[in-house]
Amino acid sequence: MYEWERQIQVMVDEIDECLNSHSDGEPTLRGLARKLGYSEFHATRKFREITGMSFRDYLKGRKLAFALKEVRDSPAADVCGPNSGRGIPGF
Repeated sequence: MYEWERQIQVMVDEIDECLNSHSDGEPTLRGLARKLGYSEFHATRKFREITGMSFRDYLKGRKLAFALKEVRDSPAADVCGPNSGRGIPGF
């Protein structure tokens, strides 16, 4: 089991690296499984077994997390954020 947990970590790191680099290509389970030397079916099953979610759901969540982080860290967040004093009146 430890070997698969390490392989899943490699997949997660690849996904994060791809999303961080803002590359046009989106990581695919097929590509990651091929890189690790496993079939797509086997990688799908083990990914779900270890992470508790499908690869697609994980990828969507990571994309959202990176997008939210980018918005949070942008200069516009300082102007329009909750600490700017420009909130919605009456709330």
